[in-house]
Amino acid sequence: MHIIALRTEEELQGIYPFIRLLNPQMTEAVFHARLCEMVAAGYRCVAAVEDGETLGICGFWSGMKFWCGRYMDVDNLVVTEAARGRGTGEALLDWVEAEAVRLGCDLIDMPVYTHN
Repeated sequence: MHIIALRTEEELQGIYPFIRLLNPQMTEAVFHARLCEMVAAGYRCVAAVEDGETLGICGFWSGMKFWCGRYMDVDNLVVTEAARGRGTGEALLDWVEAEAVRLGCDLIDMPVYTHN
């Protein structure tokens, strides 16, 4: 059973291996620099954990735009290869969707990499 938990700012440092799965060229220094700016701009992240092991992460932001109102932007949904097909991604997205509802979002957006 997955436990979905919001990552603290300190715990966010540990998502680098997941981010590298989608961005293999990204150095740890670049990751930390970007993460610092992203957190300051409202970035948050949840993790799917099972038996103490992180199986996946899902970052997200919320904001307001003229054309759609309050929105939630999903950023980098990543699940380990071993955990794929076990409902991990679905559990992460369910959590993010519930958070979007809680925040009164009118729209959830999830850009994807074309190679994924």
